[in-house]
Amino acid sequence: MALSDLFLCPQAVKRNSFGPLGDFQDGFHEWLDDGSYSRSSLCHKVNVISKFSRFLDNQAIHSVKQITRKDLSFFLEGQRPEDKWSTHQFVRYLETLGLEMLSKPPDSSNSIISHYKQWLDEDQNLYPSSYELREGYLIRFLEERNISLTKSWIVRLTGHKVECLFLEYSEGKNQAARRSMQATLRSFLRFCYLAGLHKQDLSFRVPGIHVYRLSNLPKAISECDAVKLIKCIDPSTAIGVRDLAIINLLFYYGLRGGQVQHLAFEDIDWRNFRITIKPLKQGKLVVFPLLPEVGNALLKYVKEVRPTSGFSEIFLGTKAPYKPLSGARHIYQIISHWAKKADLSLPSMGCGIFRHGFATRMLELNYPLKHIADSLGHRCIETTSIYTKVDVNQLKDVAIELPQGGLNHE
Repeated sequence: MALSDLFLCPQAVKRNSFGPLGDFQDGFHEWLDDGSYSRSSLCHKVNVISKFSRFLDNQAIHSVKQITRKDLSFFLEGQRPEDKWSTHQFVRYLETLGLEMLSKPPDSSNSIISHYKQWLDEDQNLYPSSYELREGYLIRFLEERNISLTKSWIVRLTGHKVECLFLEYSEGKNQAARRSMQATLRSFLRFCYLAGLHKQDLSFRVPGIHVYRLSNLPKAISECDAVKLIKCIDPSTAIGVRDLAIINLLFYYGLRGGQVQHLAFEDIDWRNFRITIKPLKQGKLVVFPLLPEVGNALLKYVKEVRPTSGFSEIFLGTKAPYKPLSGARHIYQIISHWAKKADLSLPSMGCGIFRHGFATRMLELNYPLKHIADSLGHRCIETTSIYTKVDVNQLKDVAIELPQGGLNHE
């Protein structure tokens, strides 16, 4: 179906065919038109790309090959979420045509970064989400420093230059961003050495970030607030049914967001009332009893709400095309939405507050640390030791009462 079939007005067809992206609009429309979208949705998506095309034309960009990531980011700034999604769909459409991609670094970088990702996957055995995170941080580092990643640039690197670049990047960044970039640069420089791109292993020249172990208390949602949030979820809507099933998994089992997103039908043994949680971050597989609150919420979602799909993952998005949830932002938005409805002021909107709350409750019920570690899927019990800092009951047992007259300094 061509644009002339979608838009009845000739002026609308002409408007949407304007600019450097105009020649791709017919193909983009056909690529989208798989029956998942209404006519109005298709019109809106094409209009968004037309807007992007006019923006590029105003920037004197007349070819797809001239578009950079900065151009894309500049256009997306301030756009509505649905418009951003439509633009990213168009980028993926261009990728199917084998064209130079908006979302990827220049050609000189593609080969090196591609081999780096392959090394992370095959040699380091990282999960796709992990090496995609490394790729994103590396690209961000190169762009912020205006670096064109070439073999000659890598050869010219020195230990002093690595230190300076990292310190320049770290200025004004929070601890999490610095640590993520530190890990990315260390792994990339290690790859460069092993791949023969540099004669020295410069990974150790990335400055360390001094962090005191167990220096901060884990942020946890209280049981009272968790129950209040769950009760606030509206089970009469499709979104409410799905979100209730997700929040129940977080609350009753302390799962990570990725474990919820990757939960598949094969992981639930309805007959024997068991649920298997696959490990993330090199953890251990955990099998929980399928609690009635969790099982009933899952069953209602699967039977009454979940869109028909060939995906094995249980939880899907609520807008066509229906795909599994991906990335931390989906769960974050779910928690944030219902916390706002419940008028709760939470320490964080991430899944970690439920995971930490789960561990804290087990500790307060005097479960052994080894049992808590097994329930969280930790391979090393030291990972679980952070929760000992919030065991107020045990701390009370070792508290010493001061004499009424105070301390005697004789």
